[in-house]
Amino acid sequence: MKANNLVREAYFKILPIQILSCVVNAVNSLVDSTMTSNILGTNAMAAVGFFTPVCNLIGSVFVICVGIQILCSKYLGSGDGKKTVSVFSTGIITVAVIGIVSSLVCFTFRVPLSFLLGAEGETAVMLQDYIAGYSLGMTAQMLSGTLMMFLPMNNDMKRSYFGIGVMIVSNIGLNILFITVFGMGLFGLGLATSLSFILSTLVLMTGFLKKHKVLRITLKEPYFLCLPSAVYLGLPSLMFTLGNTIKAYILNKTLMFAMGDAAVAAMAVQGTMCALLGSIPAGYANSFIVLGSMYYGEQDKKSMIVLMKDALVSGILISAAAALIVMAGSSPIASIFYRTADPAWAVTRRMLVLFPNFLVFNTIFNLLIKVTQCQKKMALVNFLSVFENVSIAIFTVVMTPSLGTDAAWLAFPAGEIFCLIIIAASVFIRSRGFTFRLEDWMKLDKDFGFNDDECLDLKIKSSEEVVSVSERVMSFCLDKNVDKKKAMYSGLCVEEMAGNIVEYGFKGRGNHSVDVRIVVIKDGMIIRIRDNTKEFDPTMRLEQYKGDKDVTKNIGIRIVAGLAEDMTYRSTAGVNNLLIKL
Repeated sequence: MKANNLVREAYFKILPIQILSCVVNAVNSLVDSTMTSNILGTNAMAAVGFFTPVCNLIGSVFVICVGIQILCSKYLGSGDGKKTVSVFSTGIITVAVIGIVSSLVCFTFRVPLSFLLGAEGETAVMLQDYIAGYSLGMTAQMLSGTLMMFLPMNNDMKRSYFGIGVMIVSNIGLNILFITVFGMGLFGLGLATSLSFILSTLVLMTGFLKKHKVLRITLKEPYFLCLPSAVYLGLPSLMFTLGNTIKAYILNKTLMFAMGDAAVAAMAVQGTMCALLGSIPAGYANSFIVLGSMYYGEQDKKSMIVLMKDALVSGILISAAAALIVMAGSSPIASIFYRTADPAWAVTRRMLVLFPNFLVFNTIFNLLIKVTQCQKKMALVNFLSVFENVSIAIFTVVMTPSLGTDAAWLAFPAGEIFCLIIIAASVFIRSRGFTFRLEDWMKLDKDFGFNDDECLDLKIKSSEEVVSVSERVMSFCLDKNVDKKKAMYSGLCVEEMAGNIVEYGFKGRGNHSVDVRIVVIKDGMIIRIRDNTKEFDPTMRLEQYKGDKDVTKNIGIRIVAGLAEDMTYRSTAGVNNLLIKL
């Protein structure tokens, strides 16, 4: 097993949840689109399509979510668990308030909103009905998306899958009930979506109520001072949302002018498929920022590079495969939404052949943006986050006179390629020449992380290796002119804590290992012990036995805690991290 295998293990454990958390809205949209087009007709489909800019605007809440996620990851990486809980709780409260306000505004002003979005006549009336039902669940929609992002940090994968299942199954069942049985039309469609989000939120919320969790919701010590930093770090999400809203509005207007309702109806399908396919690059990027921010907080350059390399290689392969599948299945997929005699069918099939080309480029773009974002290098990130979508709108307007509706679909890969060219130019300027080094494309500072001579990375695979690793740790510290007593303490800490993990965690099936890292710093040293066994928080165990007269209970942990200046623990995506500062 290679030294960074636990990094890969954590990443690929988080990845499915992050992709599913992105894809669940797309699946709901797919269900809604299928029922709308087949039962309620093309006009109803166009009405739902006109609401796309608002749906995109709802995503602006992720300016808070992503910023809070980065802050939580960094505080976890630096070992500040109390600040992590305060920041997380503040984020949840803020998202709930934004959701309530958004819901009231959309419901109250749904009539003028429908005309502002460009709907006319019967389509506008349908859109108003849809907004009335949809707006009731906006708060739950924002909360469910937020909670889904954070559950992997609590190592709570089962609840994530269950919450997703509840959302999808309830949406399908309620759509059938409200539309086909009760004949509630687009109001029923929007209401079914709202109720599915509410049910899912109730399931997900229970994962953040227990005291022993890394992330939990508490109203005791909110930290609203973190919000400016969260907004600053999450600003690219807002820029993306604004750009996406502008793009959807311009594309709808351009397609309406070029071909009418059939083209707008095809655009509604494109929005659904784009969200479905886009969950792959979004999931890869979100998974990277969860772990990448932690490793950045730990100054762990090696893990960040390994993480990026794995994400790029697997992300490109998966994205290419997904794009090819959609392109090859363009005809049957179009038939899910429209009959072949419907003018919208031909436009939709053509769209499914052309636009998926954007996916591979979008995966690369998202990963390069996220690695820069977690380093707080925001200028280019903010610009490209809005320009990515605006460029697609520009390409559409410019190419439509010569290419017709094909321009809208070809604009997607064109916009992504253009943005990658801008990134390449920035790397060229920063590196003062062409470079193929991944760390240059990640824009990692030269002084980031620790040099090889400042740290020691070791792996333990069996109990027989614990003592030898402990001895190597002491020798390394002595070689670095660490005080003899501290060098001995460092070896003792590794022997006690890693020994406990091997003794109690290596039982049962699984390819278990313990990664030990020693970093010599100016005022001492940091020991990081990372493993993939069952959760065991030594700091909580100490709390349980505080005041116990029997000092022999957990004597190893007591000794280490007595020697350490600070000791913190976290468990994320099935990987446990213990930081000990001496």
